[in-house]
Amino acid sequence: MKKKKIYGNCKVNHPDGSLMFLCLPKKAHWYLSRGLAKLISEEPLVIQLTFEPKGRGAMDKKYTDKEREYLLGEKKNVCVVCGTQNFEALTKHHVVPQEYRKHFPVAIKSRASHDVVLMCVNHHMKYEHVYADKLKRSLEQKFEIESANVERAKLARMAKAHSFVKILMNPDRIIRIPDERIEFFLSEIKEVFGDLSLQEIADINVQKISREKTEAVSKLVTEKLEEYMTLEDFIFMWRSHFIETMKPKFMPEGWSITYSISYNLNDPQFSNV
Repeated sequence: MKKKKIYGNCKVNHPDGSLMFLCLPKKAHWYLSRGLAKLISEEPLVIQLTFEPKGRGAMDKKYTDKEREYLLGEKKNVCVVCGTQNFEALTKHHVVPQEYRKHFPVAIKSRASHDVVLMCVNHHMKYEHVYADKLKRSLEQKFEIESANVERAKLARMAKAHSFVKILMNPDRIIRIPDERIEFFLSEIKEVFGDLSLQEIADINVQKISREKTEAVSKLVTEKLEEYMTLEDFIFMWRSHFIETMKPKFMPEGWSITYSISYNLNDPQFSNV
C-alpha cells in the first residue's frame, strides 16, 4: 500500500512557455539539478525547459484534443471507483493486465500511463478476483488453452497444502485441531510435496511459482490472440470490461476506452505516475 501521493502533477513547460507534460517531483528536480530547466513556481511545482526538446510532448500534432486532455489533465490521487483519498489504501491498477502486456510487441508493451489507474485495496481485490479472473478464464476457454485449467487446479491444491503446513507449524493452532484433521493435512501435504519436511515446504515461495505458471498461460493467450482478435480490440475489451463491471465514477479527465495504443506513454517525459 502507498503512504504518499502517487501522481505528481508537476508541470513541465516548453521553452516557449507552453505546457508539454506532467511528471513526478523527482523528475522535475532532475531537470532543475542539471540546469536543463528553470523554476517557474514552487507551489504548485512548475518548471520550464532551457533547451530545445526533440518534440512538443502532449502538444505534438499526433495527439487528438481528447488525448491531450488526458495527458495534461491533473490526475487526482483518489480511488477511481469510490473516490477515497486515503493514500495508504491506494494501489496502482493495470486495466490491461500486466501478465498479458509484458508479451505485447516492444512498441506497446511498456507500461502505458493511460492504462494505469488508482484503486483502493478493497475495490482492487474485488475486480481482480471476481471480474478479471472470470474474463481470463473465458479467454482461455475461447482460445482453447486446455492446460490452463489443469495448471490452475494444481496451483490451488499447492496453495492449500502450503497453508496446511503453516497451520501445523503453529503451536497455538495445532493443539485445537482434531487428530483426524491433522492426518488429512499430512496426507494432502505428502500428495503435493512428497517427502519434503514441513520447514522445507514452508520455505517454498508458492506465490512466485503461481505467478510463473500464470504468466506461462498468459503468454499462450497472447500468442494465440491474433487468431481471434486484434491487439487493439483486446486492449479495448479490457478497458470496456473494467468500466462495465466496476462503474468507476472518478476516472481521470480525458480517459477513454478507445485511446490510441500506438503511443508509448512510458517515454521519460510522461512520468506523472
